[in-house]
Formats: sequence, structure tokens, C-alpha cells
Amino acid sequence: NTKACDWDGGDCLEVKLEGCDEPDNRHFLLGDGYCNGFMNTPECNFDGGDCDSFNELYPNCTFVGLEPSLIGNGVCNRGRYNSLECGWDG
Repeated sequence: NTKACDWDGGDCLEVKLEGCDEPDNRHFLLGDGYCNGFMNTPECNFDGGDCDSFNELYPNCTFVGLEPSLIGNGVCNRGRYNSLECGWDG
């Protein structure tokens, strides 16, 4: 039951999610290859590892409600995205 072993192919999903407080019960999104900002927390294992690359690039871009896919997408998003922490929107 490790990240390197892909959490045993999902067999250990309940163990992996312990403490992941996702209100809409969308745990199937963990580890799906897409960084979901609302699951980018230590408790959710940074969206099952999906947000690892994002967190390496922008370690201080941790605003609540942030959608990581909007950073560096070719569109200048204002507000919190256009900040030093978020690389001036990538």
C-alpha cells in the first residue's frame, strides 16, 4: 500500500483515504491523473499524488478554492492566480 505500487491498484483505497475529508464523496477522483485543487491536501495525499508536480512548481500557491489547471494555461487569470506564490499565473 504505497504510492510506488499505485496503492495496490486501488485495493487499499479506504486506507489511503483515511482523513481525506471530501464533502461530495468524490474519492474516485484521487489518483486519476488530474490535480483537483479541493483535494490538494496532505489528508488526501495531494489528490492521490496528482498534484505533486504542481506543488513542486508552486509550493506556496496554496489558496483555498484554487484550481491548479488554471495556472499556466495561456489565460491570465486575475486575483489569487496572478500572484508571486502562483508564479504570476504560471
